[in-house]
Amino acid sequence: MSAITFRNTKDVYQFLENGGDAWYTPMIEEYVGMSDPEESLDITELNRWIDTESLSLQEGYEEFHDGD
Repeated sequence: MSAITFRNTKDVYQFLENGGDAWYTPMIEEYVGMSDPEESLDITELNRWIDTESLSLQEGYEEFHDGD
């Protein structure tokens, strides 16, 4: 799974508006939902969040797959 990297807030909202990706959309929606709507999104933190969540999903998948 290749990680998505955003450059700015506009990219994030365009991604969500256009349907995004089945793996990444829930992660990004969760992050945006936890963010203060009065402040701009911290894109660096969001990109780290995506990397961390993606790694967690990948590890969970591998554990599940290896358990067969």
